[in-house]
Amino acid sequence: MTGVQTCALPIFTANATTAINGVLNLSDGTASLNSTSSVGTSGTINLMGGVLNGSGSLTVGGTLNWSGGTHSGTGATSISSGSTLTISGNATKTWDGRAITSSGNAYWTDNGQWSALNGATFTNNNGAGFTIGGDATLASTSGTTATFNNNSGATITKQVTTGTTTFGAKLINAGTVRSEEHTSELQSRGLI
Repeated sequence: MTGVQTCALPIFTANATTAINGVLNLSDGTASLNSTSSVGTSGTINLMGGVLNGSGSLTVGGTLNWSGGTHSGTGATSISSGSTLTISGNATKTWDGRAITSSGNAYWTDNGQWSALNGATFTNNNGAGFTIGGDATLASTSGTTATFNNNSGATITKQVTTGTTTFGAKLINAGTVRSEEHTSELQSRGLI
């Protein structure tokens, strides 16, 4: 896929290897990735609403911007080294079971709610950064509690804000969790 593609209301299903080298705007409807899919270094997925799901793997070599909608399915999403995941906007983002692994840079910059369901797992790999720039809540709302793994060599950074960031997920930390302010509150269901 090249150029700008917009998915609004219809269902887009990829049952074969799919490469996204342009821009995919998902504002409504469903994009089901049931095979190996990738976003090239110049590619972007904008998940603004609707559902991105499927049983296949999605490797992001460019950018994944998540400002609304649902990220779900039994497959996995991987953010490659040098790539970017941005979670922003005040709309609720629903993360339903799909594993997300980041070896790149992730930014959670909003004050909205990020809802995790059914044992969703986020893994921040060695060399990866996860920067929190807002006062939002990651709420584990249904099913098995979500897990956030901050592996050895990975960093979670809470930037200067006026409020509290709440992790409703179990935080398993083998890396670094740091705050850019003298006092900071990061609440979690568990810190191991």
